[in-house]
Amino acid sequence: MKRKTPPTNRAGTESLSFETAPNTTIIDLDNSDKDQSELTIKHSWVWNHFKVSPDSASAVCQVVRRGGIICATQLKRDKSGSTKNFHGHLLKIHQLAKPKLLKKTKKSSHIDMEKWSKSGGSKKIKSLFTTDAWTAPNVTAFMAVTAHYLDLNFKMKDLTLAVPHIQGAHTGKMFAHLFYDLLKKFGCIDKIHTITADNASTNNKMAQELSLQIQSFNPATHLLGCVAHVINLAAQAGIAALGTLDEAEEGEELSTNVMGASTPINEPAPQPTQNLMGINFMTTKPNGVNVNAESILKRIHSMCTYPELVNKNINCLEIDVATRWNSTFHMFCPAITLKESCIHYCQSQPETCRFLLTVDEWDQAKNVMSLLKPLSEATNMLCGSKFPTLNTALPVYMILMKHLHMARQGLYDQEQLINPAAQMIAKIDQ
Repeated sequence: MKRKTPPTNRAGTESLSFETAPNTTIIDLDNSDKDQSELTIKHSWVWNHFKVSPDSASAVCQVVRRGGIICATQLKRDKSGSTKNFHGHLLKIHQLAKPKLLKKTKKSSHIDMEKWSKSGGSKKIKSLFTTDAWTAPNVTAFMAVTAHYLDLNFKMKDLTLAVPHIQGAHTGKMFAHLFYDLLKKFGCIDKIHTITADNASTNNKMAQELSLQIQSFNPATHLLGCVAHVINLAAQAGIAALGTLDEAEEGEELSTNVMGASTPINEPAPQPTQNLMGINFMTTKPNGVNVNAESILKRIHSMCTYPELVNKNINCLEIDVATRWNSTFHMFCPAITLKESCIHYCQSQPETCRFLLTVDEWDQAKNVMSLLKPLSEATNMLCGSKFPTLNTALPVYMILMKHLHMARQGLYDQEQLINPAAQMIAKIDQ
């Protein structure tokens, strides 16, 4: 029997020789003057287009340009092993992107926008439009415009018309200008049924500007707010209010004058002290006030993030992210389900003991999850991508408000959930 030997990794042992053109451009993307340590080649698609120098400190682009000339641009390798500069060079200079990313964006149901517009597809029926603006991590702003309509087979189609770059101030007039230009390009100016956007004041101003350019567009009836976005804002407002009581009651101290007693003469001015009536100093157990929900949230978050920081091989629980809708609810669910495992993990080492929750705190975490669960379910129901959801917005709103009003009245017998529920109601009613 022949022995099977694993193939040797020649990338780290053999020196790669190459000839650089006389006009080679060297781009130094690392300002550090320290000596670079030996770097190993990472398993990245960029190495299909780069060749490492003999000293492993840089790499030369091997992309063949027009005319059969190799690019030969030399980029300095980052000491951390990052290939971000190589990605940027391939995308900016050669318009090459990660193959897996291209596969994700290339769908079988993709429709060519130009063909769709020229064939008259945009003129047959009314279309609904959604628009959203955001700022990328590189501080570049974009605005996406998507058209939605039902085809002849009553199947819902979603077409992203464009994602234009926003330059200048983010004003309603600027958004209206970009939106109108896209409608004009695809022949959809007179085919607007409604526009759905988030509840930013800029979108209201955009609608007013569009009404000046499109006579049939009425902001009062043609601009719809995103109910799921409102629910997300309400959830964030409620989470921010966790662990607090009514501000008018919290922090007020009893006065002897109010109680009918006279003020002592020559009494020194009272020194500022912590409020003994605050939730952190309660020793009794009325309605769970002695359990700080805000502290529970922070400790569960720390318990979820700690394994990711100390050991990448450990599968940690889902972490809440401010920009991800209902992420706090999705963090609480597995933590409560794996309660015993979380307790065992926190007790296993001194570093994680500070994340340990008491029995009362676990009960309070369940109450917080019960408060947030209907908001998550409502969001999932309203974010259906394969069917219209406008007809479900009103029933969902009514059921959700009923749930929040019951929570504000003490549905869970937990006083700390009254103020968060009130904040959610106020945010939804805005």
